[in-house]
Amino acid sequence: MATLFSRLVRLAHANPEMRGVLLPILASSDERVVLREEAMTAGTVQSFLSVLVSKLTQHDKKLSMKQPNDYRLSHYLGAAQKVEKAVKAVLQADDAKALGKLKDALEKNFIVSDMPPVKNVIKQIDVFMATGKKPTILASERVAARGDPAWMTAKFPGKAADGTPIKKGDKVLYWPLSKKMMVGKQAEQAWRDFESQAADEDGY
Repeated sequence: MATLFSRLVRLAHANPEMRGVLLPILASSDERVVLREEAMTAGTVQSFLSVLVSKLTQHDKKLSMKQPNDYRLSHYLGAAQKVEKAVKAVLQADDAKALGKLKDALEKNFIVSDMPPVKNVIKQIDVFMATGKKPTILASERVAARGDPAWMTAKFPGKAADGTPIKKGDKVLYWPLSKKMMVGKQAEQAWRDFESQAADEDGY
């Protein structure tokens, strides 16, 4: 019998316009998300808003690995709601005037320079206006709740992957799939490398 998760995955595959709603649910699951990046069926304001919600949710998930914050995503989505309200009259439009209004609303409600997801959406809008290329809803196939490294506090003494002793209470970078732990400068560099890779995959 199919699990609820697998049903949601199939539903998201079959209904691109619903992915903005389904992806936050799938991304928060312990199961692996294997949806491929695909173009939306339209370049409407509503489509770009769906992309925005998906990108904001993914961005919060990545930040939460190192900086947990129970309120951050609600603030992001609250700003997204203000954007939607500002463009309510043109949600189904895909002309330059409507998309320009969407960009204005994004810049008014977000500090764009500090928000990679918003910069990504604005870039996709510009590409669509210039070439007609539809927006994409997913960053990549890499999204996997159990595969990404996460910072945590060691509960027991042990050893890192390179043999460095780990004391109870030390900050460690943990890789769930390999069970590998890293500490110190090596962990910091590995985290920077991971963030850089993730940022590249979020790029358009």
